[in-house]
Amino acid sequence: MEMKDKVIEKLKSLSEPAYKEKMSSFGVRSTYALGVRTPHIRNIAKELGQNHHLAMELWHSGIHEARMLSTMLADADQMSVEDMEQLLDVVYSWDLCDGLCFNLFYQHQKAWLLPYQWMQSEKEFTKRAGYAMIAKLALGNKTVSDDCYIDYLSQIPGYADDERSLVKKSVSWAVRQIGKRNLNLNAHAQKTAEQLMASFNKGARWAGNDAHKELKSSAVQDRLNRRAR
Repeated sequence: MEMKDKVIEKLKSLSEPAYKEKMSSFGVRSTYALGVRTPHIRNIAKELGQNHHLAMELWHSGIHEARMLSTMLADADQMSVEDMEQLLDVVYSWDLCDGLCFNLFYQHQKAWLLPYQWMQSEKEFTKRAGYAMIAKLALGNKTVSDDCYIDYLSQIPGYADDERSLVKKSVSWAVRQIGKRNLNLNAHAQKTAEQLMASFNKGARWAGNDAHKELKSSAVQDRLNRRAR
């Protein structure tokens, strides 16, 4: 039995019918899913280690959990931007889109440039990926200067006129993650949120209001002020 088949058999052994039914309630098409919880998938990824060839075989199986596992096994250095966009073209759920960004794409040598390209896309999950990448980069990198994030904020309002739920939520997510880094970026992010709130587009207004509410919250402000001391 090939490694791919062994891995899929392992995933099947961990499937839970009740969990599969529940997955559809949070936006995953159960048609493609086995019903395996994410911690189990992460444990398998740790056991296997990076294996780009296996990752691509698992992706092409079409099984949701196998594709999620592939995002944890693949090697970003072996992928072109075109390769990544081809994966996004067949994505059908927010968790798989975000898994690609958070587990794999952020490691690519062009990771910092991808949001500028992808947030302009008309494709739902490619566009969401642009904002998810900003959220990941803002969350995971502690050394990059504020200027990089301020530049992202300057671009976001120009491409945020989108009423699709998964896109407008990702716009808010990107603005909020930048604004939670420090007080300076919080002030810039609030201004971006206010720009979105003034938009004629319902999706942009929703994203602006959602981001602005959290960025001004006492929980965020208190945390940032403690860090600044």
